[in-house]
Amino acid sequence: MAILNTPVKKSLNSLKESSYRGKEIIPFLQDLGRLRVEIFRDYPYLYAGNIECEADYTQMYRDSPNTFFTVLTDGDQVVGISTAIPLVETSEMMRNPFLKMKMEPQNFFYFGESVLKPDYRGQRLYKSFFDLREEEALRQGYKFATFISVMRDVDDPAKPENYVPLNETWTRYGYRQLNIYLNIPYPTVERRSPLTKMALNEEGDIVPHKLEFWFKELV
Repeated sequence: MAILNTPVKKSLNSLKESSYRGKEIIPFLQDLGRLRVEIFRDYPYLYAGNIECEADYTQMYRDSPNTFFTVLTDGDQVVGISTAIPLVETSEMMRNPFLKMKMEPQNFFYFGESVLKPDYRGQRLYKSFFDLREEEALRQGYKFATFISVMRDVDDPAKPENYVPLNETWTRYGYRQLNIYLNIPYPTVERRSPLTKMALNEEGDIVPHKLEFWFKELV
């Protein structure tokens, strides 16, 4: 009989959820980079990141006075972070697809990522990350929330057997696809076909990935 390596859920009693804005987020940038590198290695992102790349990515959060983080700690360990920032304060690459669709980036509050260690999932913490960011978006006067998610084919040969996409979860939260897309090349973990075990790429190869924007009207 196969024994599944299923994470044991941690008790919520030891957890603390705190929110930070502007320069208050700076002490948590290294934790964010660490969690992104660790968690985004998994499907569907398959991101072979490193701390050096993360320092470049998180610079936009450091620079913005309107950045918003929710940080989840268990004792002195950071086990989850969700991020948000006005879309106009992200990169040109992120804003341009909206401009091409004649949509105003200044109307959107961008949800960067929600990274949560596996042991703490399935206890509505992910929902709390969304709720708190939506409240912050309204507090800052934004009409819409948006985020991006990597797209994978249904028959993707690298997809694990137990993979369940979050599309239904996001739809239940009130989000829908915006029909705006990005193609972003990034270093990718070695992928192997579950059937043939053949390597689809080498570890760290720069592979293009298609991502789509989701959004929700807040007011």
